[in-house]
Amino acid sequence: MSFPTLRAFGALLGVGIVTALVACSSDEEEKREAALKAEAAAKDSFISDYCEIVSDCCNKILSLPKDGASCKARVTNLDPKMLADAQARTDCLAQLRKVAPLSDFCSEFGNLEQPACPDPRRKALTGSKKAGEACTADAECAPSFEGVVACNGVCQVTKRGKDGDGPCVATMDGQVETRLDGDATGPDAFVCFLRDELACDPGSKKCVKPSAVGGECADSATCVRAAHCDSATKKCATRKANGNSCKEGECQGQCVDGFCEAAASEGDDCKDVSLCAEGLACTGGKCTKPPEDTRLEAACVDQK
Repeated sequence: MSFPTLRAFGALLGVGIVTALVACSSDEEEKREAALKAEAAAKDSFISDYCEIVSDCCNKILSLPKDGASCKARVTNLDPKMLADAQARTDCLAQLRKVAPLSDFCSEFGNLEQPACPDPRRKALTGSKKAGEACTADAECAPSFEGVVACNGVCQVTKRGKDGDGPCVATMDGQVETRLDGDATGPDAFVCFLRDELACDPGSKKCVKPSAVGGECADSATCVRAAHCDSATKKCATRKANGNSCKEGECQGQCVDGFCEAAASEGDDCKDVSLCAEGLACTGGKCTKPPEDTRLEAACVDQK
């Protein structure tokens, strides 16, 4: 083959390679664009489904109109990390659909099990450290879709407890949280919910089923709400009505000067939550209304 022929062949080969590369690059670009469109469509579908479920609660609890467009705009910015995770989107809708039929779905929205769903607290988690890794601030930790993450010496995920889970750090009764003294160490901590018929046992630091009247106990926290732990018998006993003689912790309300009186009202002094009227928390030595359901409000109300 002569040199001119070789040169012509080389030129044709070069053109072929360039054409192939361009074609390959074009195919890859089309695949990327298709993937981006599919991901955008999946996010839009999730947001629509989520808002369809939640908007009814915005109307019932916060008296807001069922505005799907506004909900979609809020949810887009509410929890970007969750929205970007395909498995979290799938898990969230499954969790919501499981609890949506409950009669108190809207009133107890934030207390129902939906850890994978949008939660504005994840925005602060900009780090990459996993649960159990040493940290000095929340921002160093990676988000979790199993619970709330905070830095407690290590990145720690606080999850909804099941019977026997520990270490537990608090009992949740509606919006009222009663925390144990001290924090849990390690990668996981648990909150026990009375709506799940579980309380945090101060002794074992595990979620346990509260004992009924007559059942064994070590602390009033492990008795049902209407009972206290009798220090003499170590059994749960019915709380005493107003006017009865008492020791601290035995009353339906509070024990004052040896006799049972009504529970403390909002603004009254308290030593612990058991002295406050139902639905109130003991914060800073005063009976106070607990914070509103921030998760529902975040999904329903434009944040400033």
